[in-house]
Amino acid sequence: MDNVLAIIPARKGSKGIKNKNLYPLCGVPLIEYTIAACKDAGIDYVITTDDERIRSKYLFTIERPKRLSTDTAHIIDEIKRIDANKFLRKDVYMLLQPTSPLRTHEHLQEAIELFNESGSDSLYSGYQLKLKTKEKIFDKHKSESHFQRNGSIFMAKRELILEGKMWDENVFEYEMPQSLSIDIDDMDEMFMAESMIYNGALDYIYEEV
Repeated sequence: MDNVLAIIPARKGSKGIKNKNLYPLCGVPLIEYTIAACKDAGIDYVITTDDERIRSKYLFTIERPKRLSTDTAHIIDEIKRIDANKFLRKDVYMLLQPTSPLRTHEHLQEAIELFNESGSDSLYSGYQLKLKTKEKIFDKHKSESHFQRNGSIFMAKRELILEGKMWDENVFEYEMPQSLSIDIDDMDEMFMAESMIYNGALDYIYEEV
């Protein structure tokens, strides 16, 4: 995994939950679930943030400029800025948003393994979503299936990033359980994640990061 760099974006601004990246999910700051997953997976990572509290608290952080920290900024521009640093440059970049705390180190390791085996240029994670048909009676076994991205894992080769793309037609769809695909935007989703963790969704607790 020496050729992979995980990038954890942690902007200060959050409309749904104030200071969301530092919100104590089951007593642990939200961002630490992603940090711990990277550590346990043996993946190099860097946190990019405009939040001084995060920069002072965690290692391997870089300051994200204001122009790339707005609601309209594109994360791929920040990844390209990181790539310009020859000491951080890697062949493959993995984008891991802190809002997916149920994504484990095992998911990261499996995604990398399948990405390498597939020969794809990019990868995104998601789950199979059953869609209702026009029939009056819904039968989940006969309904159409759609791969729904869950925002948990994105991967792309450096060449694709430099083209300004996170994925292309040669993308690998990495499937995760729908139950672990929570992407936290509001307190309802935070409470849902908390309930799942307390009920054993994760097989270990991150005691120290």
